[in-house]
Amino acid sequence: MGDTFKFLKVGCGDCTVLLLGSKVVMIDCYQANNYGENIIDHIPNNVIDVLILTHQHYDHFLGIQTLLDNDIEVKEVWESPYDRRYGDNSVQYDEWQKYQTLVKKLEANGAKRYTSTRTEKIYDIIGGYEFYILNPVANINSVETRELHDASLVVMVKKVNSNKDKMIFCGDTSDWALDRVREKYNISGANILHASHHGSINGANIDFIKETSPNYTIVSTRSGVYSNVPSDVALQRYRSYTNKAVRRTDTDGTRVFS
Repeated sequence: MGDTFKFLKVGCGDCTVLLLGSKVVMIDCYQANNYGENIIDHIPNNVIDVLILTHQHYDHFLGIQTLLDNDIEVKEVWESPYDRRYGDNSVQYDEWQKYQTLVKKLEANGAKRYTSTRTEKIYDIIGGYEFYILNPVANINSVETRELHDASLVVMVKKVNSNKDKMIFCGDTSDWALDRVREKYNISGANILHASHHGSINGANIDFIKETSPNYTIVSTRSGVYSNVPSDVALQRYRSYTNKAVRRTDTDGTRVFS
């Protein structure tokens, strides 16, 4: 079986499926109502080897309910280590509780649960690809001004011992955190950049985009859901520093690379 990377049209949310040989990795898990793809259609044999949840916002995790309703087996969950504080406006209490409820159901069904912070080493090798966690910093919960997007996972995926098919997934990572990433890691030469925060200006860190200089940028979005998302300024930044093409899931549909 060959390797296929599917950036699904799911509205103003994220869901990417990586088919790596016999392994299935899903990065974020949003299922829109009456719009775009049914994420179940893209999961071979009803098994996800690793589900990576970049952070605890509805538009990145709510599709877990769809997985549960369809008896999808999830073997591992990787998640942000963020601790919500009382009165934390970056993630509402009900949203936080919903996340915990859904992930605990996956855990009860046998999924192993791992909180992830950035590391100097390969985090895991899956289907011949190296997975690196580039964000958040290990002490994120000690940063007094932190908010959830500072703790969004940034994941780099590339072929073992090669830069082939190098991809960077940004979740909804903040400008502050993306600066921490580019100061620490070699992010240049990416084939695919999954843009932060659905094309919002928040997360369209121009220095990060320039340094990445990807061949393709994928913006998983849907206009009209939120004001100024996607942002015209952000889209122009991506177009200026992307070598081949910027693709939006709302206007260009699901994007498949193989």
